[in-house]
Amino acid sequence: MFPLMLYISLGANVAVTLPLGWLALSGRPAVCTILGPESPSRRLLGCLLLTLALLSTLGLYAWPTGHDETAMAVLLGLLPTQIVWSVMSLLALPRSPLVRGALALSALHAVTLSTVI
Repeated sequence: MFPLMLYISLGANVAVTLPLGWLALSGRPAVCTILGPESPSRRLLGCLLLTLALLSTLGLYAWPTGHDETAMAVLLGLLPTQIVWSVMSLLALPRSPLVRGALALSALHAVTLSTVI
């Protein structure tokens, strides 16, 4: 069950954070309702989201290529960080749809971590 949950969590991470990160870095006005106006903060958020996508891709690549230690390091470092970030973001921005989505993703990560630990 562990490899399946690994793929689900990290795959969901890539599917969510890659497009959001790309949109945050683009200057498209349609994104302003969710991510706010073009600003240094939004660009930092875009960089953070793309970093999550990159690390998730590394974890997805590491497991089937026999780099189990790398996959576990990514999993045990990235997922708890995302869970804590989502909860702290909820305290700062309780009405944000982005934070609600992050909490849903964090719930999936919590299930994945519970199968690993």
